[in-house]
Amino acid sequence: MKILIVEDEPLELRALSKLIELSYPDRFEKILYATDGLEAVRKAKREKPDLLLMDINLPLMNGIQAMKKIRENQESTKFIMISAYSSYEYLREAVRNQAIDYILKPYSADTLREAVDRVLTELTSPDELYGSLGVIQNVKQMLDKEYAKSWS
Repeated sequence: MKILIVEDEPLELRALSKLIELSYPDRFEKILYATDGLEAVRKAKREKPDLLLMDINLPLMNGIQAMKKIRENQESTKFIMISAYSSYEYLREAVRNQAIDYILKPYSADTLREAVDRVLTELTSPDELYGSLGVIQNVKQMLDKEYAKSWS
C-alpha cells in the first residue's frame, strides 16, 4: 500500500510522516510527500497511492481542489482531510468528494490513527464501509427501502 502525505508546513509534514512510520511500520510499502496541491495531483497520478493525508490550506491548489482533480482519475483512492479550518463549506466539500474523515488541527496521534485505521479496514474489507460498523452501508440500505416504499 502507498500513502501520500500532502502538507506545506515542514514541521507538520515531519510529524505526520513520523507518526505514520511508527504507527504502521509494515502497512505502507511507500510513503510519499507533496508540499502543494499541484505536486499532490502529479504524484497521485504517477504513483497511485491508496491513501492521501491532505491538508486543505495548500499553495498553488487547495486540498479540496486537489482531491477533486485526483478523484477524476482515481476513484478508489481514500482521503483523510486535515485542516485548521472548521468551516462548514470545507467539511461539506470534503464529504461530497467522499473523504473518509476530516480532522481538525491540532489533533492527537490517536485521532489520526483512528482515521487511518478506518481506511485500512475499508481497503481490506470494502463491503464494510467505515469499519466494522458499516454505518454508511446501513444508512444506504435504509434509505433505499424508504425510497422504494414511497414509490409503491
